[in-house]
Amino acid sequence: MNITDELERLNKLRKDGTLNDEEFSRAKNSLLGQQNESRPGDRSPRENSFGEAADRFVSMQVVVIGAMIILAILLAVLLRHWHFHHHFYP
Repeated sequence: MNITDELERLNKLRKDGTLNDEEFSRAKNSLLGQQNESRPGDRSPRENSFGEAADRFVSMQVVVIGAMIILAILLAVLLRHWHFHHHFYP
């Protein structure tokens, strides 16, 4: 059962009178605490967004450097080809 279903079940029990407000709050807090503990590697949205931005930046650097290397090789091949075919002999 996912967290949303469980929260809905607890809310229904509270509305039916099976749980009072204090019991509902304790159960809800316990449930939310368990969810947070089940994923200890998770970070706050701000930390995640910063990490994701850093990942995108590094990925972009890899792409740009790779493109520069390919262009440098292509330029070297083209210049060598151009020099060989456009060399004038007397």
